Parts: sequence; structure tokens; C-alpha cells
Amino acid sequence: MVYSIIRRADSTLKTGAPYVRVKSKIFYWYALFVLMYVGLTLLPAPDAKMLAKYHVSATGLRLLDFTLIVPIVVIWLIAFYGYNKLHAYSQLIKNNKDGKQVLKLSHGLLAFAVGLPLSSIFGATLSLIALHHKSFTAGATIISNYTGLLYPLIAFIFISMGARGLSEISKSRPSAHALNLVVLTVIIIGVVFCNLIARAHHNLHIAYHLSYSLVMLTLAIPYMYMWFLGLYAAVEIYLYSRKVAGIVYRRSWNQLALGLGSIILVSILLEYLNTLSGWLTSLSLPGLLLLLYVLLLLFASAFIVVALGTKKLMKIEEV
Repeated sequence: MVYSIIRRADSTLKTGAPYVRVKSKIFYWYALFVLMYVGLTLLPAPDAKMLAKYHVSATGLRLLDFTLIVPIVVIWLIAFYGYNKLHAYSQLIKNNKDGKQVLKLSHGLLAFAVGLPLSSIFGATLSLIALHHKSFTAGATIISNYTGLLYPLIAFIFISMGARGLSEISKSRPSAHALNLVVLTVIIIGVVFCNLIARAHHNLHIAYHLSYSLVMLTLAIPYMYMWFLGLYAAVEIYLYSRKVAGIVYRRSWNQLALGLGSIILVSILLEYLNTLSGWLTSLSLPGLLLLLYVLLLLFASAFIVVALGTKKLMKIEEV
């Protein structure tokens, strides 16, 4: 689904449509996603068990949901904004040798911009179905987990392709030392991740509803592969930034590399927490809300850094 939307958006942009029209299309997609997510989150009746567990009223729970919805949709807006700026920049330099590679990077950001709301809407829909059909709880969890893996994997495949192309053009391929450092980092992160899964063996039915072997083969390994792609792409973009002319250009590409690396780190943190679902369910409401707000703040900060980098690139070309 995410890939087909990327292709449709790309074909629309290649038709020569004015920039304002493209921007409007992006806004309409965003507005539609927000309306769907707000409706799926706030309109259904609250779960009675959740109200009893956290000792809140239906109205109070709705207010708490709203405080989470606002930063979530802001993150989506920032992701769309970052994609919009980077794609516009790629169109301005499309005749340059690095134009095609920047376009691939923009496809990666589009996968994030579309994947974030789609996965949230899909998850909210599945949760709503599971709320009324308890037998579907396991299926909803499994589908949500794989959906949450799909869009960032597609995003970082595109970003990795673009970063590799830029590094080849600038002849700034990472050294063996840099490659070894990234590999070692991913191995350490992966070992900790697998250890958390193993320790939570008795709680796997809460987080995954899958056997240990399936979790390792179909979720842990793809996530570690994605983390490697993302971190290595961030290194390649950083090295590319050192080759481009102009301090402002270098800073812009540095910000983009930093933002992408930060997105990977937040993704790692989220998956670590996903293995601790048993602990999360034991948190008090204030503790759980604090954790969610911190995660949203970290996620928003990462996308803000990416958006600032793409905005600066666009401004440079407009000058």
C-alpha cells in the first residue's frame, strides 16, 4: 500500500503539475488521514476495562486521547513537510547528477509521511474490531506489528539507495573503520533486542502473539536489517555532506543525516519497549502518559531535524 502511493505521488509530480497543486494534494492527503484517525480514536465508546483500570471517566479518557492525538498529527505534518521540501529540491536539481539520488531520498521520506498515518489508522481500526470481537485480538496484534515494520523498512530501503548513489557520485564511500563501527553497533543493539525478546518469552503473547522463533525470524531480523540500512545511510549522507561546496550546504546535509540517524534510534527504543509490554501494562496512568509524551517528543525532534535540513536545501536553491 505504501509503495503504491509512493509511485502514484511520483507519477503525479512528473506530469509537470505546478508546485502549488502538488502541495495541495499533499495537504488533502494529510487532512484525510487526520480526520480518519481522530474519528477512529475519539468516536467509539471507550473500553470499560480501561476506564476501570485507570480510574478515569469516559470524558477524561477522551481528553487524554486528545493530548496524544495532537502531537501525533503534528509529527505527521512535519513528515509531510520534510518530504515536500526535499522533493521540491530534487526537482530543482533534477538535471544534476545527484538529482536522481535525492529523489530516492524523498521517496523514503514519503514512505514515512504516508506510512505513519496509515499504520496508525490501520492499528486503530484493528483495535476497534478487536474490542468488539475478542477472538481477533491476536490477529490484530500480529497485523499491526507487521504493518509497523513495513513502512519504515520501505522508507530506509529508498533512503539507503539514495545515500549509496550520493556516496558513489562524491566518491566518499565509508571507510572500513566506519563500516565496522556501524556493523558492531547494530550487532550490539541486535543482541540486546534479542535478549529482551528471550527474557520476555512468557509475555510474547501480549506483545506479538507469535512463537519465539517466528518473532526472531520475521520481526527481529528485518528490524536489525532496517537499523543497519538506516545507520549506514546516515553515515553515507554525512560523508557526502563533507564533499559538497558551501558551509550552508554542508550543514543542511548534516542535519538530514542527524535526523535520519535519530529516527533509527527512536525506532530502536520503541521496539525495545515493545518487548516490555508486560511491564508497560503495569505502569500507572501518569507513568504511562509520561513515557508516551517523551517518546512523541523524541520522535517529533527527529523529524524536525530532518525537516529543517530539507528546508535549508530548498532555500539555498531558491536563492
